[in-house]
Amino acid sequence: MQPDPVTEGRAPHHEPTSRRPPIPGAEEYKEFLRKKGCKPGTVTAYMRIASRIHYSGLTGDEWLNQEAVTPDPRQGVQGTAKKTVGVMRAAVSYFESWRDPKGLTRREVSMKLLSANGFRRGEEREAAEGEDVSTLGDRVKKGGKDKEPLYTILCILGETGARVAEVCGMQLEDIDWDRRELQFHGKRGKTRKVAATNELLVVLRNYVENVRAPIQPPKNHLFYGKRWETPIWTTGLNRDLREYKSPDGKGYFTPHQIRHLVATDLVQGGTALPIVRDVLGHESIGTLNPYLKSTKEEQRKALEQRARKYAKA
Repeated sequence: MQPDPVTEGRAPHHEPTSRRPPIPGAEEYKEFLRKKGCKPGTVTAYMRIASRIHYSGLTGDEWLNQEAVTPDPRQGVQGTAKKTVGVMRAAVSYFESWRDPKGLTRREVSMKLLSANGFRRGEEREAAEGEDVSTLGDRVKKGGKDKEPLYTILCILGETGARVAEVCGMQLEDIDWDRRELQFHGKRGKTRKVAATNELLVVLRNYVENVRAPIQPPKNHLFYGKRWETPIWTTGLNRDLREYKSPDGKGYFTPHQIRHLVATDLVQGGTALPIVRDVLGHESIGTLNPYLKSTKEEQRKALEQRARKYAKA
């Protein structure tokens, strides 16, 4: 079962959400969230929290007060992260404003909710650099055979810039050994093929033949959870990576940061934008705008080069 980021690490006070029937008016509430501009992943998360509130028999603010654990260093209680409380507050405000017969706005609901101030500050996502990701791969590889799946996933992410869900969803037939290509199943059912380097194919072959094959997992997926019973989930992969802190020990890296790193390296390395677009699986070159930002050092070098050109003239 996919771990839940809201209750992960604490004993649940209720039965798992997936075993419950939908809340009354579930489809109407989903449509309400969509009209408010919530993305599909956000809708799913908010529906999960709405289910908890509904089946707890509590009001939204009562549920939030129960779920948000205040840090207490004297008792060794780490408490809920400030960002998590913020997510729960947002979910409660949407749900309460939707089902409140008085027609309260989200702002009016939020003013009555527990403040996120005072809760612990969670770890920050570090800005991933190439050498940091390379070091991360080396650290994972030192974990031995048990870490081979994670190391292989990191190699795919670092070589292709694929989305984390695309890598988690890969199956054996998505590797074309003869053409040296990988097939990814992207958003809205679209698929794309990306060339694989010889180095990546060596890593993949070692994993498939020496790690995966002896286990004989029940399905055709490439990667599985720790018990090799069900395919790996994106949340599980993110959780596994969080065990490996950034070099300064204060933060962590995510698969999506590695995707951004690959895109930035390709763009700044002079790769034609249509090629970058196809590798990453974007529909438009305009989506690459976040990777086109230059550094101050790059700007300085360009201006100095221009100045030297006209100085010689």
